[in-house]
Amino acid sequence: MIRLYPDVGLLVRCIEECAVRNDIHFGVDATKLETYDFNFAFDGTHSPCKTAIVWNLPQCEINSHDRLLNQKLVHSFLQSCWNVRQMHKQYSYEQCIIVSLHATEFDKSNEKTKRWKVRNAKSKSPQHITKNNEKTMLIESRQQFEMWKLKECCEKLKYIVDPKVLHFNPSRFPDYRVLNHLTGATFAGFHHAYTYLLYLNS
Repeated sequence: MIRLYPDVGLLVRCIEECAVRNDIHFGVDATKLETYDFNFAFDGTHSPCKTAIVWNLPQCEINSHDRLLNQKLVHSFLQSCWNVRQMHKQYSYEQCIIVSLHATEFDKSNEKTKRWKVRNAKSKSPQHITKNNEKTMLIESRQQFEMWKLKECCEKLKYIVDPKVLHFNPSRFPDYRVLNHLTGATFAGFHHAYTYLLYLNS
């Protein structure tokens, strides 16, 4: 961790200073949120009108290229958020899940990596043909929301997906970095991302 993120100590200090009730948890398993004692939303006498859970660019720590593992990770996260809401169903409030997911565009006709060639052959993502310097390219657009079948997961858990999808632009946030979680280097494969708002009412 220190080798990949040498300024992690400063980041932790900044987070702790921003805490309203000093309720900071590290090493949290996003698929088992209901197992933690989060006190920021409930003080025993008052219930909040809304709580928000935010996760930007979720990805498996191991085998992060595996689409099915990533899909399972985010589905489990949404299920865990649902579990948290059910634990406090005596309160009347709205739960909002804010999740930003990566989207890529690439020339499918010029893929050189064997692993991606195999995946591309099975892909059903939207495609369009474009020309660049008289060269015809078959451009494929992939959005993790669709690839990981999150619409179906939301329907199962009765989450309402806000039709307004926001463009996630890291450059709008000072010092925000999109890094490779294995090397700590800037994530060269990052194209753009979209932020989805998912609601679960009482």
